[in-house]
Amino acid sequence: MQKILLLWIFFFILLFNTVLKGQNNIGQFTLRGHYGYIMPHSNIMTHLTDNHHIGIFEAEYNVQTDGSALWQAAYKKPRIGVSVLFAGLNHKEILGYALASYYHVDIPILQNKTTVFSGRLGAGLSYLTKRFDLKTNPKNTAIGSHINSTIAGNLNIRHTVKKGYFIEGGVSFTHFSNALFRSPNLGLNLLTVQVAVTKDILKYKCSCEKQNKKTTLYTKKKVGFALDAGIAGKSIYAGDKTINSAYNVSTQAHVRLSNISKLKGGIEFFHDNSLIREMQRQQLFVGQEKSAARHIGIYIGHELWFSRVAVVFRSGYYLYDKWLKNDKIYQKYGIKYQFHKHAYLYAQVKTHFANADYALWGIGANF
Repeated sequence: MQKILLLWIFFFILLFNTVLKGQNNIGQFTLRGHYGYIMPHSNIMTHLTDNHHIGIFEAEYNVQTDGSALWQAAYKKPRIGVSVLFAGLNHKEILGYALASYYHVDIPILQNKTTVFSGRLGAGLSYLTKRFDLKTNPKNTAIGSHINSTIAGNLNIRHTVKKGYFIEGGVSFTHFSNALFRSPNLGLNLLTVQVAVTKDILKYKCSCEKQNKKTTLYTKKKVGFALDAGIAGKSIYAGDKTINSAYNVSTQAHVRLSNISKLKGGIEFFHDNSLIREMQRQQLFVGQEKSAARHIGIYIGHELWFSRVAVVFRSGYYLYDKWLKNDKIYQKYGIKYQFHKHAYLYAQVKTHFANADYALWGIGANF
């Protein structure tokens, strides 16, 4: 788990440094308060969500971009920032508290001179003080590890009170889970209403023509190809201390739709050692466990780019699936960082609709 934490921190620093580095922008500080509840998305966790509300306090540092970079203009001068979030959860003796930090992009949808309606999406890391323990905390059927990933989004209205001062309000969704690195992993979904105050505090200045060349890796090639490989860790059942490895090799062809958008598709290979353990335990495919733990899939997907950082979505179909344990359709969500014109790092979560399978960390090359 310590290696996962260090990898998250390293990836987080790369993203934040790349997008915020040296633009002609305005730095802002925001204090945000939330009030809401934990959504009971599974019948086996309703005992954790009954008749209790939650409070969240959030501090943010945002940068209001000026539109001088290509990707900033395409997204109508978005805000980029980092948040630190503290939440008191339901039934504190079971779920405890959550401390999270995540990177986010806030994109305007509608705006006039004084008011902006926007959508925000963020991802990062969280620490939950309580987790499942067979002896000391068996009722925590949602969280199997202290370290978890965080996905956050909101719809927000920001109004200018006077120059440099703003009030905000909207609805937010926050998700904590570890992508089945430790079971159980139902995760927690927090739905809240929120209000905030924001103040401009800093101004950045630079030569943006030079900066754009350094931080933008757009290519004029309309069509391209890529190959990547990733590794994951996965547990099978609650209290399982064995982390099983899983591997993924993927090929893709992509078509560039614009400076910030790519449509892609390809074929990929999966191998999951946790399936071998499950088959051995259930005495399935005796002598053929390795071949039954392999899958071949085809997929289509899309990438949205923010300088060197992309948000990635894939939806695929298993062409080869001997066991048929899960749905034939799978999804992959994640981010990638283009550290070289022909190379990138990525982090992805593989799911079967709402059920997480595992989190992948990998490297790839494009041509």
